Amino acid sequence: MTKRIVRELKSGEYGEFVDIVSLAYPGMKLSAKKDKENLEKRLKKSVKESEGDVSAVGIFEGEELLGGALYYKFKMNNRKEIIPMAGIGLVAVSLLKKKEHVAKDLLQHFLEYFRGKNYEIASLYAFSPEFYKKMGFCFGTRFFCFKGKPSSFTDYKVKSHLRYAVLKNADKLHRCYDEFARKNHGMFLKKKKSFEKSLKEGAVKYLVYEDGGRIKGYMAFGLKNTWKENFLREQMDVHIMIADEADVIREFSTFLHTQKDQIDRIEVDAYDPDFIHLLSDPRDGSENLRPLVAHQVATDNTAMMYRIINSERFIKRIVMRRGRSNCPSFKLKITDNFLPDNSREIYVLPDKAIISDKGNADITIKIDVMNLSAFLTGVIKLQKLHSYGLIEVLKSGHKRNTDHSLPLEEIDNYLGYSAYPICLTPF
Repeated sequence: MTKRIVRELKSGEYGEFVDIVSLAYPGMKLSAKKDKENLEKRLKKSVKESEGDVSAVGIFEGEELLGGALYYKFKMNNRKEIIPMAGIGLVAVSLLKKKEHVAKDLLQHFLEYFRGKNYEIASLYAFSPEFYKKMGFCFGTRFFCFKGKPSSFTDYKVKSHLRYAVLKNADKLHRCYDEFARKNHGMFLKKKKSFEKSLKEGAVKYLVYEDGGRIKGYMAFGLKNTWKENFLREQMDVHIMIADEADVIREFSTFLHTQKDQIDRIEVDAYDPDFIHLLSDPRDGSENLRPLVAHQVATDNTAMMYRIINSERFIKRIVMRRGRSNCPSFKLKITDNFLPDNSREIYVLPDKAIISDKGNADITIKIDVMNLSAFLTGVIKLQKLHSYGLIEVLKSGHKRNTDHSLPLEEIDNYLGYSAYPICLTPF
């Protein structure tokens, strides 16, 4: 059998990759030749203008292209520290090669490639969460889709700081996003040109709150018709709302409230379940009612998935930032069947703020890379993983222990993170 190799696509190979994408993702509607050519141009342009942050790769068997993907280099806010983050998107496999482990081989290359570049964590948006979970990716960010009536938003009678952004505001818009990204765990940094591109395309409107020449918050939204037989029935889709100051939220709320004469429902993609408290009637119009008279107010959606690809470096980074602590020493016995080099036995010694491959530990925690990724990114507490039976905890002497007096809360506080990750970057 010919050995498979993964390499960057040459200019003349993009067309064949687009053909594979068109069949792998029929929802992209790439059946027409012109549509395929447009995607090919966009991919080449994206790679060229990324300055090395985006690569189009293919997996080959001899000269035959079996599939491909886009590799991304991001910068992520990890616990208020900006670190490199690897990403993979547009994973597509030829229909003729399905069930021949092409995607598996491609993902293995992706993880090993970025591990070799000293990246510690990787991410993706999954076409099938179950598929990537088997490869060690954990459920990460979540989006709550609210669908309230405009009248459910409070009218504060003020919106004097609101206006629409235009191309010359790209720099201020970028600064607003950058300030928010650097304050919130999980966020990716963006370049100013991504805002310039979005403003030029005009696919969404940017409503900004500006005060003293500074944009303090913005909302990206669009309108769509909701009834084929009545062009006047519309819905507003709020794709992104960046607002963490009360004055900004009040004026956005007023703006949304005043749309009640034209808009039936406002659909908001929120990363915060507490968004419900901004609505007087949070019901989403489905009229779904669960037992105990529980009204459906939003749909809960899993989005980005995370995977630690260098557990030792990632944990060392956390321990060094945490410093010394009275937390008991513990050993992490990490299993990574998909990326064996990432399997480790790590002694964490909080009293010295170091990790080691040997030492004494009060307890041993057996954990696979998927659950480790969820724990270290702030998705779930160690205590919860233990109560769900997803990890095994052994006291000294290697006796399995389910005693709730185990120091898991202390370890949670030392190595875990209290904030759930959020990310507003599609790829």
